[in-house]
Formats: sequence, C-alpha cells, structure tokens
Amino acid sequence: MTLNGPTIHPTTNETAIATYSWGLPPNGLPPNGHQKRLLAQEARLLKKHLAAIEARRFLHRRTNGHISSGSASQSFPSLKDREGREMNPRLRDSDRFVSLPRPSLGKDNESDSPTPGPSAQNGGSNETAAFRPWTAVDILRRGTQPRDPSWLCDSLIPLGRLVLLSAYAKVGKTELAYQLALDVARGEPFLGYATRSGGRAVLILAVEEHPEDVRNRLLKHGVKLTDQMHVYPKRLAPPIGMLLTTVRRYIAQHKIRLVILDTLSSWWAPESENSNVDVHRWITPLLDLARHTGAAVLVLHHDRKGGGQYGEQVRGGGDLLAQVDQAFMLKRGKHLPKTQRVLENEGRYRRWTPSALLLDYTGDPPRYLSLGTPKDRSIETLKARVISTLRSEGTLSTGALMKKTALKWKSFKKIINRLLAEKAVSRSGTGHKGDPHRWTLRNDDHATPVPRSSASERPTRRLLA
Repeated sequence: MTLNGPTIHPTTNETAIATYSWGLPPNGLPPNGHQKRLLAQEARLLKKHLAAIEARRFLHRRTNGHISSGSASQSFPSLKDREGREMNPRLRDSDRFVSLPRPSLGKDNESDSPTPGPSAQNGGSNETAAFRPWTAVDILRRGTQPRDPSWLCDSLIPLGRLVLLSAYAKVGKTELAYQLALDVARGEPFLGYATRSGGRAVLILAVEEHPEDVRNRLLKHGVKLTDQMHVYPKRLAPPIGMLLTTVRRYIAQHKIRLVILDTLSSWWAPESENSNVDVHRWITPLLDLARHTGAAVLVLHHDRKGGGQYGEQVRGGGDLLAQVDQAFMLKRGKHLPKTQRVLENEGRYRRWTPSALLLDYTGDPPRYLSLGTPKDRSIETLKARVISTLRSEGTLSTGALMKKTALKWKSFKKIINRLLAEKAVSRSGTGHKGDPHRWTLRNDDHATPVPRSSASERPTRRLLA
C-alpha cells in the first residue's frame, strides 16, 4: 500500500486542512483492516497537531510582513518539499506535505544524546527548526573524543536504547529479567556489574503471564515496599496506541528508567513474523519509546526451533535484530550442568560489553551469578565453575567433571588440588582403572566464589546517581 503524506487543500477562508490520501495496492485490492487502522491512528495524531501547525504559520507570516495587525492575509510562507519544489496551499498538487513535529527528549532522561541548538549555518530560522542537521561545530562542541554510553547497568544495559533478550522456551529469560528489574530498582549489582546508585524506577509490562504468577515471582525474589517497582499484568489494547500515549506519559510522570516487555510475541500482531516490513512497523514504536523517554526498553522474545549463532536463532524476520541496539541470547550450552546458562551478546557496544558470560542459577532464593566468560581462565573463575558443577550434579568422576567444566587435565589438576587444600571438596576412589577418582562437594554451605567481572576487561565500578 502506498501512503502519501497529508495533502493540503485550499478552503474558502484560506486555511490549510490536512487530510490523508492513499492509493490502492499494486494488485488492485483495497487496503485491509490493519492498514485502515494505521491510517486512522495517523489521522488522529495529525488532527491534534494541526492547530499548532496553523499557529506557527500565522506567526511566521506576521513576522515576515505577509500580514499587518488586525488584517488577514491571503498568502502563505513559501514551503518546499524534499526535492526543492515549492508547496503553495493554493495549488492543487498531490506532492504537498505537512511534517508533524516530533517530541524531543525529556530533561530527566540521563541520556548521552546531544541536543545542540541551531547552528550558525541555519541562523536559528523557524523554517528549519524541525529539520536541523548537526554541523561539525555541533559534533565537536561536546569534545573531540568518543564518549561512553550512559549506562543503566554498567557495560550491559545503556539508557535510551532498545535491548533484546531472547531464549528458547523455559530456559529462564523471564527469571533473569526480573532479577535485573529488582537490582536496578534497588541500585544493587547485576551479575557483578554495577547499576545506578540509589536505584531507578522500573516498569514491567507483563502481558504474557498470569497476574498471580507475576506476583509470586516478585515475592520469591523478596520484593520490598521500598523497591521502585511498577507492574502492569495485563495486555495493552490497542498495542501501539496505548504504548505511545498512556505508557509513555506514565514513564515521564514516574521517571521510569527501565521498561521490560514480557514478551514481544504476546504484544505484537504482525501478519507474518518473518516479514521484515511487518517486523519493522511493530518495532519502530518501541525504538521511539526508548529514544523519546530516555529509558532503557528491554524486550523479551523467543528463539526459533532450529537455533543458530550470532543472533540467527532469534525468531522472526532479521529486521528485529537489526533494529535493536543491544541483543542478548540466553542458552543452555553444550555439556553444561542443568543450572548453568550462557549469555551471549550481539550489539553496537562490543567495546564495553562482553561477548559471552557463563551464569549459574543457585542460592536461596535462587538467582543468577556470573562465573565470568567461557574463555576466562583465572583461578577464581575456574574454582567457581567446579564448585557450581558439583553442587548441581552431585558426585562426579574425574572425566565427567572435566567434561562438564570444559577443563583440560593440566588446568583441572591445578584447580582440584586447590579445592582439596581448602577442604571444599572430598575425593573417593583409588584412581586406577575401573575405580576412578570421584569428587564431591564437602558441604553445601561452601558458597560459590563470585569472580571479578573481568569479562569486559575493566573493573566493575559504582555508577553515579
């Protein structure tokens, strides 16, 4: 379907009225109901801004001498379209457009997006206020070196960005997302990475799970009265309209800094998940929500059955992965114990974000702990990996333990001897053929050591309030 912008038609009182004109699809079929609803939504938005557009034009005409005080003018300021053609409202031309003003970022967005004023090249003219490209002066005004993003969770979740967390069904992505929500609300480290001190408000749009299950999950994590948590355990109706109006106003009013949508499949309704055109249409409102509010928007999604690497396992069209700023994929991993997961990353911030983290789901109440990266060979990381495996699997032979921890003999011998000296594990068996050594965690009170978050090659730091 081709959609022309609002066409300006002259009226008897020489005011411009914007209406939508639309053509038929190439196959001659009329637009479907979904396309008509999109048109109706855009028309309502246009109607709201029409008065502001006319007031701005009237002020421009009066300022530039087109009309005098107390008299009405029959002329409009000269406007031009993208190709430089003049758009006079008196002319009946199908190529006349009116651009809607887009809302700017809020002041309290904690975002690193620069908002420079009018440059010297455009002179601050009102005609170019809506279209104001950055000049070299604007870019260099904030410094000559690249700046780190404004992090909500250090090195993992940036503010004002759209983040994807994808996993196969029942792997544990919702549990990980709720842990992130409570850590952000309390200002506590998440997987060893610092969050904003003092905590930030969090909004969970639980559109998939039963409200009672949402409540039980929060109680299991020990939610407190002081936690800055906001939960909406219902579906959004209409999905896009409510997101862009009610939800957006709520985010600004309560200074929400993390929005979690659980899950994307229960929120959107594309005609085909594999159509990049449909995917783009539904993802754009989420991307705009993050940009305009300055909050980090985390979207939970499912993996396809066939799996894949480098983000190819994410279900749906490839435009989904292309649109998001940061993508995390949660996997069970090969030969890992049942309580361990691998959190992989594909995104625009590889300079700061580790490519993968090894997680262990343990404790009472259980929560995810970071065991470093799969390639991290530090002593503390390998010790934590062995202890976590024995706690999850019980007694294991030397060969089985080496396979589960992906350790070679030289590294395994060094680590297991240290754990024996610390009396963290016990050994049985003679070590001969038919009676191999077996290893058991001596007592379950021996906490899993949490290694320093060296995966990102930088120390975990306390973020500013």
